[in-house]
Amino acid sequence: MSSPLLTAQNLSKCYRLYARPVDRFKELLLGGCYHEEFWAVRGVSLNVEKGISLGILGENGAGKSTLLKLITGALTPTSGTVVVQGRVASIIELGMGFHPDFSGVENLFVGGALLGFSRAQMEEKIPQIQEFSELGDFLHRPLKHYSTGMGMRLSFSLAVSVEPDLLIVDEALAVGDGYFQKKCVDRIRAFQERGGSLLLCSHSLYTVNLLCQEGVWLRAGQVEASGPASQVMAAYEAYLNARESKLPEQPWREHRPGGELRAVHLSGGQGRNEPGQVRRGDEVCVTVEWESDRPERPFHLGVAVDRVDNLTCFASSTLKDGVSPFTGQRSYRATLRFPAIPLTNGSFRVMIFLLDEHGVHVYDHRAAEPVLTLTNEEKEWGICYLDHTWERS
Repeated sequence: MSSPLLTAQNLSKCYRLYARPVDRFKELLLGGCYHEEFWAVRGVSLNVEKGISLGILGENGAGKSTLLKLITGALTPTSGTVVVQGRVASIIELGMGFHPDFSGVENLFVGGALLGFSRAQMEEKIPQIQEFSELGDFLHRPLKHYSTGMGMRLSFSLAVSVEPDLLIVDEALAVGDGYFQKKCVDRIRAFQERGGSLLLCSHSLYTVNLLCQEGVWLRAGQVEASGPASQVMAAYEAYLNARESKLPEQPWREHRPGGELRAVHLSGGQGRNEPGQVRRGDEVCVTVEWESDRPERPFHLGVAVDRVDNLTCFASSTLKDGVSPFTGQRSYRATLRFPAIPLTNGSFRVMIFLLDEHGVHVYDHRAAEPVLTLTNEEKEWGICYLDHTWERS
C-alpha cells in the first residue's frame, strides 16, 4: 500500500497574546509570564491518500486557514509534524507569494520557481495559463492593479498548471464571478479524474459535497468530527442549524392530564456504527409507550419528522391513516414503521404526539431518541429521494 500524500500528526499552533506591547519586553527582560496562550490549532491529525479529496469545514475562527498554513509550511507549528509526498500546489491567501509591483507574468515565474520549475519550463506554461485565466493584457501589468477576482484567477491558474499531486485550496472558489468559479470546479474535477488529490477548505457544504470524499470538522482549533464527507457534513449542518435556531439540547415538552408518553425509541440502520444513523432506503421503527389515567379513554398517535432547523418533512396520525383508536387499557405500546426511509442527508427529529379520539387535543408529545441521522456514501442533493425515470421524447 502506498504512503499517504499528506500525513499530519498532532499539529498545534499556539500564539502568545499580550494585553500591552510593553508586556512583551517585561517578559523578555524581567522573566515571568505576562501573556495568555491562544491555541489556534490543537492536536489535529489527518491523512490524505492518493486520489482522495478531503474537505475541511468549520466556522470563522475555527482554525481552518491556520491548519492549511501549517501544512504548507507558511507557519511553523508549535508542536506536531507534517510529512508531504509529491508536488503540492496551494492557494491559501489570494496573492500569497506574489509581489504587487511585479507583473502577472513575472509573478508566475517567481511562483513557478518556488514550486521547482525553471524559467524555460514556465515559459512553456504561460500560454495555457493565459488562456485559462482569461486575463488578457493584464497579465503584463503590475499585480497591484488587479482586482481580488483577477488575483484569484492568476493564483488558481498557476496552481493547476503545474500538475500537482496534491492541490490545497482555501476558500478561493468563493471569490470571483460565477462563470470562473464553474470553470475552476470543472478543472478540479478533471484534476481528480486524473488521480489528483484535493485538500479543500470551504464554508460551502455544496462544494465540499461535490468535490470531497472525506471530511474534517474543526471547532475551536480541534477536530470535532472526521470521516466520510456526508457524515461530517450532516453533523456540522445539524450544529449550525441548532445554533442558528437556538434550539435546546432536549426538546421542550409538556403533558396534560389524561395520558402520558413514557418512552419513544427510534431504531434502524442495523450494523451502523452510531445509534440513529441510517441510510436512505433503510427501515426505521419508532416504538411508543404510554399510559392512560383510565382504560376507557381513547387515543390516537401523531407523528412529525422535522429537520433540526424545524422544517417539517412529514406528518401524519393514526386517525388520518384510518387506524382505530387505542382504548381499553392502562398501558399501551405501539410501533410506527417506515419500511424504506426516503430522506437523504441531515439530522431529523421524529416527534410523537399523544392525541384524543378526534386528533385535536394533545395530551403529550416527545422526540424519539436517538436523533435520526441520514448518512449516504453517494453524493445526494435535497432532503429526500423521489422515485423517477427519464425518457427520451
